[in-house]
Amino acid sequence: MAESFWEREEYREPPGVVRWFKVYVVVLSLMYVLVAGVGLMMVSDPGFMVDPDASPVSNRPASLDEAVLMGWIYGVVGVVLLAAFLGWFLVPRSKGKWVYGIVLIAIGMTSICTLPATIPLLIFWIKDDCRTYFAPGVGNDLA
Repeated sequence: MAESFWEREEYREPPGVVRWFKVYVVVLSLMYVLVAGVGLMMVSDPGFMVDPDASPVSNRPASLDEAVLMGWIYGVVGVVLLAAFLGWFLVPRSKGKWVYGIVLIAIGMTSICTLPATIPLLIFWIKDDCRTYFAPGVGNDLA
């Protein structure tokens, strides 16, 4: 008997890790909006960040030029990473999207603040049910 339209492998419900990954992507996207916003504030009004008496180990810039440069760096990095994270929603479901997800998890693993979320995400992301969800019919040969 032929399978119905909704019983096909490509229309099955996503594993739970996919829902949590979407939450992770949205939260980090909001964080990168904030990073880009701080960068824009530093470029438009660098005076609020400047500390002329800053010690060499201080995190605050000692001059306006330093504050503007830091603002541009924050702004560019924030926008690039925001685009990278939101771009995941635009990619069609495929094994490439599964790999894209691993890359986004790896980016999150560069911060100790996101490690409590990224380690479980990675553990469940590499399981077979998640892999076969993104590449139905391919089997386990994604690596």
